Amino acid sequence: METLRHTLDTLDFKCWYYEKAEELGSTLPVESMPPEEIPESYRDAYIQLHRLPQESQVETLQEDFAHEDHRNR
Repeated sequence: METLRHTLDTLDFKCWYYEKAEELGSTLPVESMPPEEIPESYRDAYIQLHRLPQESQVETLQEDFAHEDHRNR
């Protein structure tokens, strides 16, 4: 259920993001918007989407890329 809530929150944020970008004529003003200017109802999703991965996740991604690169040679 938590995963579904996260997915719905993400979709809600993305809908707001693109509607706002359309209103402003570009995604650039929305991309440069500080988190405190993002409506509170979308802020948690924004933070989740923009947080840096934990070190262990980065190592796993690096291993996956290395393995994939090796397979493609």
